[in-house]
Amino acid sequence: MKRLNSFFLVILGIYAQAQTFNLNATFYQKDGKKISLASGVTSEKYFDGNFTIINGKVKDQKILFKVKSAKDKMVYPFNFLITGKDRFYFSEDFYMDSRTQSLIMGNPKDSANYDIKYSNESSSVAREVAKFKKFYKDINTKSDSLRAVEELTFQKYGTYDNIPKDIIIKSEEIRNEINEQETIRLLDFIKKNPKSFVGFWQLVKRFQRKGYKPIFEDMYNHLSTSLKDTYSGRALGKSIYSAKILAVGQKFPVPKVTSIDQKPVVFKMPEAKIILVDFWFSHCKPCREEMPKLVELYGKYKSKGFEIVSIATDITKALPYLQKTVKEDFNMTWANYLDENRKQSDEWVVTYYPSKFLLDSNGVIVQKDISVEDLEKLLAEKLK
Repeated sequence: MKRLNSFFLVILGIYAQAQTFNLNATFYQKDGKKISLASGVTSEKYFDGNFTIINGKVKDQKILFKVKSAKDKMVYPFNFLITGKDRFYFSEDFYMDSRTQSLIMGNPKDSANYDIKYSNESSSVAREVAKFKKFYKDINTKSDSLRAVEELTFQKYGTYDNIPKDIIIKSEEIRNEINEQETIRLLDFIKKNPKSFVGFWQLVKRFQRKGYKPIFEDMYNHLSTSLKDTYSGRALGKSIYSAKILAVGQKFPVPKVTSIDQKPVVFKMPEAKIILVDFWFSHCKPCREEMPKLVELYGKYKSKGFEIVSIATDITKALPYLQKTVKEDFNMTWANYLDENRKQSDEWVVTYYPSKFLLDSNGVIVQKDISVEDLEKLLAEKLK
């Protein structure tokens, strides 16, 4: 019996080893520095059993991570999460299949450098990443320049709240322009490299941040059949199809929601000339910051044909705070619904907050992500 038990222990040991692989990482950081390995996309649904976050501490400039192996042969994105004094920092993305890897982050002269270098630069993964970076080189240079200017601005004014509004607006305009260039360039890259795992994951990340856009569907359609047939590829296809329900030109669908008190309710879209549907949650800082303005606009234009529908996505334990926020903090007298724990929002790929949808009198989506400033201008123009 002892021999039999020993045999099974050996088999279990071999099996356990087969479920992980080693990542040998070099960091130019002090001993004891906390660094975590995390999956490069925040949604677990794209990962075939290998969604990961592993904590580690630097010792002799090294950390050995035991990483879950994927069930398929897909190359997956990861990054390092570095713990700072008052905030976290992310390394650039890197990619791994389920084989032993060696990586280097940063350089000896700059501990704040979080760039990634593959120890084997001739590997197929490293070459594919290098090809993608080269394709984006000019745009990345613009982005790095803007980031440097923003960092100097932050150092000059100390806090974000002290930065003059015109500087913030100008920076946002440049950032939006760069983002648009990056999106168009990604479509071009995927068309020329339909089998690229880097192009695929960059599409996933953009889709997760922005929700449905026709250009993302176009990108997906240009991916190779082999990528679409992977576990991740099928998940992306399904998500794009689900999120398309919230595309401009579609009638806003009926969500599965309750009252903010968790009571059953029939969702009803109000009759109005202009309707704003706002996905938010009570601990969301930008959501709270703009709420007084929405209350003001609602009071001013409700009688002229403006309505708001708020869909809160709070987790269960935050519901008392949500109810206080709606009833006491802001006195939100319009229709308020609850998508508890973001179940409906996740299905529709609403991934950032606040997420706003502007509807016409027929309940058709005419615009997404309108700012409160632009909303005020629109209401003043249309509802005189």
